Amino acid sequence: MNKSIGKLLREARLKKGLKQIEVAQKAGISQPYYNLIENDKSRPPSFYAIEKIAHVLGCDPKPLIKILEYKQLEYKTKEIEQRKQALGIKEDREPYGKPRQIPVLNSVSADKLIDTDEYPPDWADEWIEVDTGVTNPKAFALRVQGNSMEPEFKEGEYVVIAPNIQWENGDYVAVVNPKGEAALKKIRKNKDHMLLIPENPKYEPIVLNKDEDPRVIGKVVRKIKKY
Repeated sequence: MNKSIGKLLREARLKKGLKQIEVAQKAGISQPYYNLIENDKSRPPSFYAIEKIAHVLGCDPKPLIKILEYKQLEYKTKEIEQRKQALGIKEDREPYGKPRQIPVLNSVSADKLIDTDEYPPDWADEWIEVDTGVTNPKAFALRVQGNSMEPEFKEGEYVVIAPNIQWENGDYVAVVNPKGEAALKKIRKNKDHMLLIPENPKYEPIVLNKDEDPRVIGKVVRKIKKY
């Protein structure tokens, strides 16, 4: 079983021969709060707090940040479900209207999105049907390649991308590197750097400085399995 953030911090602290109060003071947080983090009793702490604690303990923050990503997503999902139950929402309403076709683009065509209301018929060799809940007129699909996003996104599946909409930390997005190649990743950004995070634990997050930001071409709004 993978170790929790608290257990990893405790091991690092004991290895350094520090007390909780010493770590807390050097990290600029209260000792009671640090105690909650180390005992895994707090809500997921901020990335900033974990980075400061890791600096004090002299350990690599990347494994801690990766665990924290999962914890924050798990907490957010649980919180949404609790709110839905409190409001008496049992299920989402079905979309109305007729489905529509959107193009399946490759990396090159996705990097060169055209400025029209809809894609022309010859823009892609393949088109797939999406429900009317996908309202963005410029929505397109990408085929998932590789296994870096498993188990959430499996190779051969399709993701529907809505370009030109605001994304938030924790969203899945399509990004383009300087070579014009598109990649699917979970994204998180703070004032110092950006993280492109895979779902597959075999892969490490990509940490970019603020001057290395990739171009985000759209946010994932649907996953489509195609057999």
